[in-house]
Amino acid sequence: GDTCYYGVEINGMLCGYAVETRCRSQVDGRDLLFENSAVTIKMTLLGAAIDISIISSFGIDAATGKTNLIDIIYDTRKSRVHSHTVIMGDTAFFESESSGIIRKVALAEDVIVSSQSKYPYLINAFDGSGSGAARFRIYEPMRGEIVERVYDKIKEEEATLADSLFHTLVIEETDIASGVRTMLWIGRDDGYNVRALVAGRNIYLTDRGVIGRINMADMNEVMFARVNKLIPGFQGMEWLKVSAAIDTYGDTVTAENLSFPGQKFTGSVSASLVEGIFEIAPPLYDGSGAPPFPANYTSVPELTRYLAPELMIESDDPLVKAEAARITEGAVDSWDAALRLSRWVSENIMGALPGGGSAINTLKMREAECGGHSRLLTAFCRSVGIPARLATGCLYVPYYNGS
Repeated sequence: GDTCYYGVEINGMLCGYAVETRCRSQVDGRDLLFENSAVTIKMTLLGAAIDISIISSFGIDAATGKTNLIDIIYDTRKSRVHSHTVIMGDTAFFESESSGIIRKVALAEDVIVSSQSKYPYLINAFDGSGSGAARFRIYEPMRGEIVERVYDKIKEEEATLADSLFHTLVIEETDIASGVRTMLWIGRDDGYNVRALVAGRNIYLTDRGVIGRINMADMNEVMFARVNKLIPGFQGMEWLKVSAAIDTYGDTVTAENLSFPGQKFTGSVSASLVEGIFEIAPPLYDGSGAPPFPANYTSVPELTRYLAPELMIESDDPLVKAEAARITEGAVDSWDAALRLSRWVSENIMGALPGGGSAINTLKMREAECGGHSRLLTAFCRSVGIPARLATGCLYVPYYNGS
């Protein structure tokens, strides 16, 4: 087969590389073309080194061009997420080894299953056209779900990468569910991606020497927005006013739905850009009138999604269920149960980077970053019948003279 190399830059710092190989093999008597990728990224955050490894393999039927096997491993040394898909006919059999999720996904005729490197369907959609947009339903192998993505052809461009000239289609990809946008440079001749821009990351075809050129990316520059204002006794703050410009990912937002009890927004929302003033004063709940424990929410369909297990939130894992049941035994109501779970996570899970990541890894390791704490508490609550979800937001800290 053949091998190619990609550089990975975060905020202009070359901090990672990818090695992609293509080779042929036989599996169960079938000729398969394997597209394999090994990504290495090195970062630091709050003084801690974080090494990320992403290993993926796509087995493509040489006769039909259809993907049959997909294997992806995301590893930070302390936490690991592993997903595996076998496609038989019009069905994808998905399994998450780390989360224990197994599901069958029906693949309708319009669902695309492709490798992570090649986009022949975009060549077919845009080749020869001046501009335009196309929408596709695509199988997402990391989660075992079908997602919708919109592609807009921006222009055609000559790109020089790895001492080679590529005639490319520059296409913007938008994932409808997550809101994540990726700019792709697709080679017109073969449909392979030679460059991508996503979430502040620049990924581009380069030479083998990239392996020896990488440095550690300082993620403090990404995570902390410096405001140069020291607030004494900040842990006791009850009210915060923040002027922000945010390029959003995820749910579609409006100026109206950014205001709700505990938060007032004054400003504008244009496409994905939010600009304005947030006044935050979270109301504190004292537990009065709390639902019983355990409670029954089967008649409240909008809450069922917040009771189900999902990738990284393994609320149906036997260890999670047993520990949550032990912690909440004898709770007088759902608020008492939630407080018990929250206190247990706070007192028993050490802060660490990169930490456990998923709920079950965090429980086993007894250490995690903020996301691991949140996923474990969410999984605990769901396992005992308390609807729970993750929320992200803005937190003032004294780093860098106030951030």
